Amino acid sequence: MLLTVIGIGIGFATPAIVAAALGSVPASRAGMASAVNNTARQAGGALGIALIGTIAFSAASAARGEWHLAFARGFHAAVAAAGAALLAAAVVGWILLRERAGRAEKSDLTASAA
Repeated sequence: MLLTVIGIGIGFATPAIVAAALGSVPASRAGMASAVNNTARQAGGALGIALIGTIAFSAASAARGEWHLAFARGFHAAVAAAGAALLAAAVVGWILLRERAGRAEKSDLTASAA
């Protein structure tokens, strides 16, 4: 169930991220921005899979007992770590968006007063 929610979230977030990356640069640099965005996404995915696999293997190796219970314990640890990372990223994004909105509002107030 958790992986379904993560997949849906990524599906909704990806177009917004691409639009933000391409919209923040001049049209003449859109190709470069697209390439940087794609490279970062691919590298982040590979790093994330490697990290989650390492966590799962470490937790499964530390577990004693039958192999299927060790596998389940490792998978549980990996999904918990991924969930914690997603929650941390959501909090950081929320804080950054609030700060950015506050700066934009302050800038608008300063511009309208002049």
